[in-house]
Amino acid sequence: MKKKKLLLGVSTVLSVFVGTTCFAQVPLDYVTKVSYHEKTEVSYAMVGEEDRSCLTFSELSEYHGYMQSYRMDEYVDEEGDLLTDKQFIEERDVRDDWMAGLGRIMIGKHHTEVYDNEGNLMISREREHEEEPTFLNHEQQLTYGTLNLDGDYYNQLMIELQEMGLDVEDQGGLLIARSDQQVLMYDDVSKIASTVSYDLQGVKTQETVTQFEMAEAYETYFPATETTIEWFLGENGCCIRKTTVVSKYNYLVEVSEGYSAERKELTNNNSADLMMEQVDFKILTDQESDGFRIDSKKYNNKPLDIIVYDMAGKTILNRKIQEGELIKLPQTSRAGVYVVHIRTKNASKPSVGKVIKTAAGVQF
Repeated sequence: MKKKKLLLGVSTVLSVFVGTTCFAQVPLDYVTKVSYHEKTEVSYAMVGEEDRSCLTFSELSEYHGYMQSYRMDEYVDEEGDLLTDKQFIEERDVRDDWMAGLGRIMIGKHHTEVYDNEGNLMISREREHEEEPTFLNHEQQLTYGTLNLDGDYYNQLMIELQEMGLDVEDQGGLLIARSDQQVLMYDDVSKIASTVSYDLQGVKTQETVTQFEMAEAYETYFPATETTIEWFLGENGCCIRKTTVVSKYNYLVEVSEGYSAERKELTNNNSADLMMEQVDFKILTDQESDGFRIDSKKYNNKPLDIIVYDMAGKTILNRKIQEGELIKLPQTSRAGVYVVHIRTKNASKPSVGKVIKTAAGVQF
């Protein structure tokens, strides 16, 4: 397997950190180490049909969800190569039986090694080397895995998207870039990046949304949640929706030069809660009534202006509400992820942006 290049440009926010995969043992004199827990949840649902009679037996065996939870340690060595050590903590309802027997996977420069639960080596495979390796400079090593999403980043991202030949629209904190079959969006208020893909008939086929959270005293951000929703047809024409949610937490970065280590800890430290306290709002979903409410002690029963966007930058709702009022998305809204902007009186920009994720139909 050949190593992919590290994507180091500002457009990483829209590419959801396309990283590298390479093979070898982890060196002792690493430059950067990033550790975090990662959970992946996959679920399937029928779209607009209660029973599953249209699925074949092979489809029934394939389309069921699972969850994986593991600890990930990523190392960047002195040459800028990314090395990986994945330690499985827990796996439930995994489709692939062979995965349940794994105890440790070591991935690095020269080999990938898979061990069983007793520590015995099961697989050792040599990697192919590329002719032109990618190197990280010192600044990139220090900030590996995080982004500084300040105003300069927003402006630089807009320039880069324009240079890519995309149709770019700046809505004052909401950046939308369009091509024939894709829409890329970056919301600077809620720190959300998304990519929506369409087929030749203009039907949405995939939606990927990444929400970034603050780390280390609000200086940098890391991708805390990535949600991907895909739609595809079964053999008999029934529509199936696959939802994949990848969550990262306990995010920690260590930086060392030679054997003199400088430690930088990047953890969320309930940063979402801290941010919510600053803006005085919470968005509460209501399963039974197919809607959501905006909760605020500071603005109790007061009027608010809200705008709800989908991940293609389209306005779904734009109206005045009362704090605590039940709000419903239009019946035509497809399952997916939405962003809510809340404005208070005399506010120059939205006070908060929050993701709302639908589970089935327009149900939250």
